[in-house]
Amino acid sequence: MLTNPPSCAFNGSSKDSTLSPAWAGAWQLASRNISATATCRAACLLLETLLRLKLVKYGDVTEAAESIVSSVELNGPALFADSSSSFWEIFLASAVDHSPGVFNSMSDRVLEWLFSKWTPSRFKSRQGL
Repeated sequence: MLTNPPSCAFNGSSKDSTLSPAWAGAWQLASRNISATATCRAACLLLETLLRLKLVKYGDVTEAAESIVSSVELNGPALFADSSSSFWEIFLASAVDHSPGVFNSMSDRVLEWLFSKWTPSRFKSRQGL
């Protein structure tokens, strides 16, 4: 089993076809852990890395990806953080590359998620800093 999948992904041999099942398994594991607060940031980093480096093809993980979007309140990232924002960026780009007609519906769902996780009025004023 991979000990640190995001850093292993940058290894020169990471695109070897024999590793495809391992990357697909890592995708499945991370996509199930994206909704847990304790593992959200690490899972988002892994998912983003797998998509950005094209270690998994969006077409191969469409079912899991659609599950994340279709019930984003339950299956989406638990936190609004740097890693979840980066994940959504590459996720939407990959989805549109795979199927251009899905952008409007997916972006609506992602915006709903964003507004449910981020409320500017909850943050303390930083004027004194």
